[in-house]
Amino acid sequence: MHGEGPLGAATAGVIAVGMGHERRRQRAAAGDALITLAARGQLPAADLGAAVASLLQAGLLKLNRVTAVLEEVVMAGAHAEVWSVLAAALPPILPRQGHRPAPGLGDLLAVAVRAATLSGASADLEGLAELAARKGGSRVVEQARSLAQVVASGGSGG
Repeated sequence: MHGEGPLGAATAGVIAVGMGHERRRQRAAAGDALITLAARGQLPAADLGAAVASLLQAGLLKLNRVTAVLEEVVMAGAHAEVWSVLAAALPPILPRQGHRPAPGLGDLLAVAVRAATLSGASADLEGLAELAARKGGSRVVEQARSLAQVVASGGSGG
């Protein structure tokens, strides 16, 4: 990444589109950009989370592609930054009562659990408690329960 100045919504939008690109090479480049910006302390995490949520809701991103990139970034050590992205992205995409979860949401929540645990995150995400309280044992509900427990305990999981 070259240039100077603050990074914001435009940069976040480009990275989000890259994360969802059909070509693996483009997704890898987006992941590299995330890691580089995280290392520099320049990642516009809230803007990226908002862009991801907006593009997912519009049907312009495939959740499995975004999840794979974020998982790689967590494994590279940028777990706090991924948590910040997901803390912004999750509330708009968590299914409300009577709505079905997006395909792949359980896997994204699993990445959120990992990132929150590793970063010691605590949060009150809108819609998470309601999702975690649902009956049943689907992957989405189980991961929502895990995430709710982790963020309630500041990353210790209990």
